[in-house]
Amino acid sequence: MSYLGLLVTLLFAQNVMLYYFLGIDSVEDMKDQPSRFFMQEGLALIGVSSFSAFVIQAVHLYVLLPLGLAYLKTLSGILIILVIGKATDTMLHRFGIRLNPWRLMTNSLVFGISLLSLHGMYTLGESFIAGLAAGLGYLLALYLFDVLQEQFKREWVPRGLQGIPILLVSAGLIAMAFYAIDGALL
Repeated sequence: MSYLGLLVTLLFAQNVMLYYFLGIDSVEDMKDQPSRFFMQEGLALIGVSSFSAFVIQAVHLYVLLPLGLAYLKTLSGILIILVIGKATDTMLHRFGIRLNPWRLMTNSLVFGISLLSLHGMYTLGESFIAGLAAGLGYLLALYLFDVLQEQFKREWVPRGLQGIPILLVSAGLIAMAFYAIDGALL
């Protein structure tokens, strides 16, 4: 698959938050400061997911497979994500940006896209693009949820659907709309 095809597929047709429901826990955390949250968290996760997918794939291809230790890919992936997440948090602290480091390191998006790139047998470049597309897709989904939350505050919503339930119903509808951009056509 070409890099552009992979980017469009993971950004729209197989958006990690809307198709795989990875990182959907962030929608609950968005309620306090939605605009600030989705920009800072989304931009940090773009970097962490793309770099960790690349490093995990490199460690898998050039360390674990030659040594016959492929069964350690999950454990090594977790350790790599923790190191990259902590390094990113330390770097952001130097620029005055304060994020919750555990939310950055335990987001299911980062580990999920790394596993998807391992099981998809992507090359190193494709793994980086997959991580980048997953992060951009995550940012796009967070933006859509932010817009929807603001709209639902102004509109009448039945009491049983207020809050997270209406956002999940909306996520399903957005996912169906995004799935119209079929990855097989690329």
